[in-house]
Amino acid sequence: MYDALAPRLFGFLLRKTADRQLAEDLVQTTMLHIHLARGSYVTGADVLPWVYAIARRLAVDAYRRRRREVLHDTHDMRGDSHLSAEAMLPDECVQQAQASRRLEVIFGQLPAVQQATFELVKQDGLSLAQAAQVLGTTIGAVKLRLHRACATLRAALTTDPAAKPRTQGP
Repeated sequence: MYDALAPRLFGFLLRKTADRQLAEDLVQTTMLHIHLARGSYVTGADVLPWVYAIARRLAVDAYRRRRREVLHDTHDMRGDSHLSAEAMLPDECVQQAQASRRLEVIFGQLPAVQQATFELVKQDGLSLAQAAQVLGTTIGAVKLRLHRACATLRAALTTDPAAKPRTQGP
């Protein structure tokens, strides 16, 4: 079970904390909490939302303990690009770097619920139902948050970089 869950949890927690050591500690703590709470697990239920909910609560607790201003998202918004910098023209590299920075800024301006929804569905690969369980909301709310986050990010790529983007509510 550890081998299947730990890499996904580590990536999720690393994006939340921006601290490799803290993310590793939180993975271990999450696994301990899973073991301790195994009696509350509903047999036959999807395990991922349950595990992510535990990890998310632990990350929030760590955030509160450390009194940080914000949780950081260190995920490279460019993803795993198949084009290396050597294969691209210099102008393309500059444009890609500028677009990436714009996306990171826009992502940071999204409401926290939209950021969390985007991360769970688009980056961690959870289904809408699983994300709804983790976030403690409905599937409809997850769809709406995801749509708004994607629309804001898409607009950031298609508008003038000097123009201030408009973010939508939760």
